[in-house]
Amino acid sequence: MRRNARRLKLMLLTSLFLCGSLQCAFAGADGGSQSSATGAGKAEHTVYANLGFSLMTSKFYIPYGSEGHPKRGFDWQVGYEWVSKKGIGVGLLYSGYASSYFYYYDSNILLTYVAPQFVLKQHIGRWTIEEKLGLGYFRYNESIDIDEASLSGLGYNFLFGAEYRFSKSWGIGANIGYIGSSLPEQESVELDESEHSGIGRMHFDVGVRFHF
Repeated sequence: MRRNARRLKLMLLTSLFLCGSLQCAFAGADGGSQSSATGAGKAEHTVYANLGFSLMTSKFYIPYGSEGHPKRGFDWQVGYEWVSKKGIGVGLLYSGYASSYFYYYDSNILLTYVAPQFVLKQHIGRWTIEEKLGLGYFRYNESIDIDEASLSGLGYNFLFGAEYRFSKSWGIGANIGYIGSSLPEQESVELDESEHSGIGRMHFDVGVRFHF
């Protein structure tokens, strides 16, 4: 499990810049108009649940001769957020990933990520555009019938999404994002100076939102 640390930092800083730029652009285009149908112009709470697909972008080592695709898996998200009437808010995200491969035994991989979120939202009619950044706890777990191993470390994420509000309280949405991590180095893996131990993955999710 390797990842170029310099590239990840650049991606995170670029995302932060884009989030701020989008917030300013949409605020200027809106001209102060608000829509009660989308929650614009008032503070609101949101809970959401998403399901989707995820793809590991980092290297992931498995024994030679293994069967399966552990770098492609099932993704899910559950979260809560509060956003002010200016479209700036905070939240909490729980994200999970599951995949498997076979090497004499079934090996099950579970990635867990829990982190507070910085949230930006822009409203356009019944549509809402959102950007999120977070930093929190990341855990890697791999289990087979006779053994289990895990590593824990620091994780981070950024996300871009859109939601269509079909009523005052309910909406459907989709997002694309990235979750990266820094994990303790493993003795069996040699790293270059520009690399660090960790897992990164892209995710694509769709789901429902409830606003109150």
